[in-house]
Amino acid sequence: MSVLSVEMKRINHSLIEAAVLRGMKDISEDSYRGIRRLVDLVAYFAHGRFTTEAVQLVQNILHDPQSPYFALVSRAAAGTDERQLRHFVVNTVYNCWIDGPKTIREVKGADNKPLPWTLVLDFRLQALSGGYWSDGRLAELLAEAESLGILAFALVAAPPALTETLAEEHPNAVFYYFNQAQDLSRNWLDQVTASGNVFISLLQAAAEPDEATLAFAALLEQRQQLYGLHSFYSEANHQAITEQVYTDGQSSLNNSFAILLPNFPCATAMMAQMSQAVLEERRQPQTWKVKLEFLADNLRISGMLGESSKPAILMGDAAGHLALFSAVPADPASLLAEAPAYVSGSLHRILGLTNDGSLRTTIYQQHCQPNHN
Repeated sequence: MSVLSVEMKRINHSLIEAAVLRGMKDISEDSYRGIRRLVDLVAYFAHGRFTTEAVQLVQNILHDPQSPYFALVSRAAAGTDERQLRHFVVNTVYNCWIDGPKTIREVKGADNKPLPWTLVLDFRLQALSGGYWSDGRLAELLAEAESLGILAFALVAAPPALTETLAEEHPNAVFYYFNQAQDLSRNWLDQVTASGNVFISLLQAAAEPDEATLAFAALLEQRQQLYGLHSFYSEANHQAITEQVYTDGQSSLNNSFAILLPNFPCATAMMAQMSQAVLEERRQPQTWKVKLEFLADNLRISGMLGESSKPAILMGDAAGHLALFSAVPADPASLLAEAPAYVSGSLHRILGLTNDGSLRTTIYQQHCQPNHN
């Protein structure tokens, strides 16, 4: 990477951060003007099919000030800590959507190998053999992923002690934590939110959140933390979720996101049905909350990320096994149990890569680290 490229990266990052800060202030005074400015900013930096199409979708949704998503953006801006929201938005828009894909395209070269943009570690998936994730092994995995331009990490039902320092150690990434409130503490919250690049999702296991979930959600709102609620869908409850019982059962909560994850094993037809239902809901939203089928949406983004139609998702289980899938399998636990456990450097082999991109990452860390004070 040339000195000029490093300097341009620094300038672009600073411009986006300053514009996001200005847009957030504008939203508090004039939501329409502030939101339009933020969308126009992303459009200016948009590169690649994914970013361009995503911007066009947002522009279409927000063209009408009466759209429920206007209420969402305004509410999120008003109810989320300014520094945290700015950091999370900049990391997502620039690092994950713009600069990360550039690194991915450079690493994968001309062979057009599919690459994921998010690494999902699902601790619900238990293997019969293999050692569990340690702090050191997880640190090696995330560092290797970052060197490839993968800067979004989702940890489902991970032990809180394992996740406390990750966000602080990787300030340029974004982290999605899916946990039940009963497992979390104020001390954990203090640790993971210190760097401002975390999204927390609380499990909503019934039509109405229980007292522990409500109490922790209230704490998140008091801290002005960006958060959501998630549910695991299956044959037994998919109808209720489709009818919005789970995702909108507690309208008094300020969460802006309602997230769905399959309860494995889950039929591929069921996952496709839920993905389509969520997609249709976003096209014609009936509520100010954004609904996501997290794994399907990540696959959809991955398919556009590398200028190809080849989606990919990188998944790991609780025992440290890691594999790349072109579609979410019905029973990933059984497939991951047969995959090799992660060791340092093996992510490149899993993805079929030889160029490790370490020089580019080192230069970025030394010269382009953003200041999020």
